[in-house]
Amino acid sequence: MNSIFALEQDKQTLDKLLANAPVLPSVVSKMLVLNKDSDDYYEDVLSLASEDPFIAAKIIFLANSAALAGRTKIETLTQAVVRVGVNQVSSLITSISLTKSFKPTQQSHRNLWLHSLQVAISAAKIAQLNQVNGEQAYLSGLLHEIGRFILMTSDVDKFNSLSEEFQSTSPELIKQEAEIFGYNSIDVTMNTLRAWHIPDTISNAIVAHLLNTIEGYFDPTELLETTTALDASDTDSSTLEAILSIADKLSCLIQQNPDIEELEENEIEVLIRSTVTDLDSNTLFLPPAALAKFLPTVAGDAKELAASLGVG
Repeated sequence: MNSIFALEQDKQTLDKLLANAPVLPSVVSKMLVLNKDSDDYYEDVLSLASEDPFIAAKIIFLANSAALAGRTKIETLTQAVVRVGVNQVSSLITSISLTKSFKPTQQSHRNLWLHSLQVAISAAKIAQLNQVNGEQAYLSGLLHEIGRFILMTSDVDKFNSLSEEFQSTSPELIKQEAEIFGYNSIDVTMNTLRAWHIPDTISNAIVAHLLNTIEGYFDPTELLETTTALDASDTDSSTLEAILSIADKLSCLIQQNPDIEELEENEIEVLIRSTVTDLDSNTLFLPPAALAKFLPTVAGDAKELAASLGVG
C-alpha cells in the first residue's frame, strides 16, 4: 500500500489550518438540533430562516425560480416556505449558509460546488425512494467534500494545482493532496465534522464513504486523524453511507455525460447499469429505471441551484 503521510510536521500544519477554518454558521448549528417530529418544526425552521436576512432573501428568490415558480409571485418568507416545503427549506438553509464561507473564484471551485449539490440532491432522492431521512441524506451529500472546500479557501494556488480530472474523492486525488498540501481532504473533513458537531449518523456515514474510496490503495491507519470502522450495529449510518456512495457515483456519471438531460430514460438506464456498481444492495431499493428517471432532474436542479446560490 502507498503511504499518505510521512512527517509529523504535517499534523502541526493541519492543526494550524483547522484553527483558521470557517466555523459552522450558527443558523445551521441551531437547525441540526431541531426535532423534525415536533409540532413546532415548521415554525422553528421559519424562525431560523428569518434570523438571517441574506438567507431569507435567497429562499424567497429560490421560491420564485423557474423550477418552483407558480402563477403568484412569492413576496414573503412564509409564502416561500409553503411553496418550497419545510424540509427542502431546512436543506437550503445549510446550502445558502455555506456559500458565505466558500465562495468560488475559479471554474474548478464551481465544479466542486456543482458536484456537492448533485450528490446532495441525488442522495435526497434515493432517500425518498427508500423512505429514510431525506434531510440527513442531503446534508451528507453537501458536506461529504467539506475538507476540499477548506483546502480551497486555505491556499487557492495549491488547490488550483490539483488535477481537475478528479471531481470526487479518489486515491489519485488523495495522493496529489498529500504531495501538495502535506495532508489530505479526508483528514480535514473528519476533523471539521467533529469540530462542527455534525450528528454522528451523518459524520460516520461520510467518513465511511471517504475511507471506502481509498480502500486497497492506502492504509486508513496512516490518516493523521484516528479512525475506526463503521459500527455494524449503526444501521442508520450504514444506510446513509450506502446512499451517499450511490449518489456520488451518479454525480460522476452526470459529469461524464454533460448531455444527460437530453438523453432518453432507457439510454440513461443503460449508462447506470454499466457504470454504477452496488445497485444490488441488501439495504437499499435502487431500481436503475427509477434512478434513470430522476437523474436528468438532478443535473438540471443542481445547475439551477448553483446559479441561484451564486456558486455556479
